[in-house]
Amino acid sequence: MTTTATVTNTAADQIGAAGALMAILTAHTDLPAPTIQLQQFFEPATDIPVGTWGVKLSLHRSLTAFEQWREALDMDPTSIDSAEYNASRWLSVYGTRHGVPVELIGYYDLPKPAAAREEPAMDTCYFCDESKPDIEVRTDPFTQDVCNEEWIVPICAECYQTRCDDI
Repeated sequence: MTTTATVTNTAADQIGAAGALMAILTAHTDLPAPTIQLQQFFEPATDIPVGTWGVKLSLHRSLTAFEQWREALDMDPTSIDSAEYNASRWLSVYGTRHGVPVELIGYYDLPKPAAAREEPAMDTCYFCDESKPDIEVRTDPFTQDVCNEEWIVPICAECYQTRCDDI
């Protein structure tokens, strides 16, 4: 049964979420900086009453950063949802920290299909745009596993491992 929080919509209602945010950031100062938002949760994604103020942490263009935060916040990897709207794609997971709901979102871009992009230089990594001696033309593991599409791109060993880790 979903319960609804008694919310008066004053700044005082946000104090718990702001305190939780400070505790989260203080505990994880070494992680990549997320975009931060205090928001009311109207989806019954947690056992917290609907309408409760919580924390939203968003990470852009790095699913590695998303995974670092997910692990640090001990959020269940089997609870990750994926979504897309137009050209935007993201992963999200919900949890509760310090008594408030927390939503973690990782936005990511997929490489353009070969037919929609110019032929890349074969000595430059498609992802980091650097010329490195270890570049090979390979199937991008992330798009193959997550999107079930085969995109063959020049990719360095470091970016290949990062893309594998993002799966």
